[in-house]
Amino acid sequence: MTVPASECLALISLYSGTNGADWLYNPTWDNHENWLQTLDVDSWFGVRTSIYSGQEHVDGLFLHKTTDTNAHGDIQALWQGIDMEGSLPTSLSNLTYLKDFNITNNNVDGTLPDISYWTKAEYIYADNNNLIGTLPTDLSTLTNLVVLRLANNALTSTLPITFGTTPVLEQLYLQ
Repeated sequence: MTVPASECLALISLYSGTNGADWLYNPTWDNHENWLQTLDVDSWFGVRTSIYSGQEHVDGLFLHKTTDTNAHGDIQALWQGIDMEGSLPTSLSNLTYLKDFNITNNNVDGTLPDISYWTKAEYIYADNNNLIGTLPTDLSTLTNLVVLRLANNALTSTLPITFGTTPVLEQLYLQ
């Protein structure tokens, strides 16, 4: 089973727009450099799919780099992610079944895609990047959102008034 073409194309655009060929991988991971090798996107590093009403859809992207502090207090990267650089494609809005999105601690610049289409989103982590632009203007569709982390970017504007309609939100990091 494969995901719809629009979702596959969004992932291909993400790979191309963030210089996927140069992402850093942990050599102990299985299938770590397999993007674009098959149409089975569930086998691609950092991509999770699930079946909804008999159709496979992308519902998780885990392309983050975890950091930690060593004994000397220096921040160090752990081999649990990648050094993604470049811009997020607007076509990521086509991932309408996305529940989990994590690109934390990368070098992603440009603007966020329109996340209002991610109506199933529960966890959005895009903190510690170089994102610019304004906060999304309509978050009223994100009624399942539990965590939104956009801190340590160059995003501007005030919190949209529609944000009060996210009933299960537990964590919000914007600073």
